Amino acid sequence: MTSTSSPGARSVRQGTTAQHQGSGSTQAKHVHHGRTLAAWVGSIVALVGFIVGGIGFVIPPHPNWIVVVIGAVLLVASLVATVVLRKLGHGAD
Repeated sequence: MTSTSSPGARSVRQGTTAQHQGSGSTQAKHVHHGRTLAAWVGSIVALVGFIVGGIGFVIPPHPNWIVVVIGAVLLVASLVATVVLRKLGHGAD
């Protein structure tokens, strides 16, 4: 196992640019593994959307299309929220 600078985060060597320039050093890219505000908000809103949509399929009248559509709207909102938060600088590069 490789050592990490913070719990769960690790660095990946990207030697292509530094080695071709002849500097001898390599640059490290920080890997977030989804530990950003944009990833958390998008994942949680999408999870809620799937749960609401799933509940809409089982509550009477079978299926309750209003609740299913609300779940689908939440899924689209999760995509929009993730993109907006990434543009604001709260996501990984």
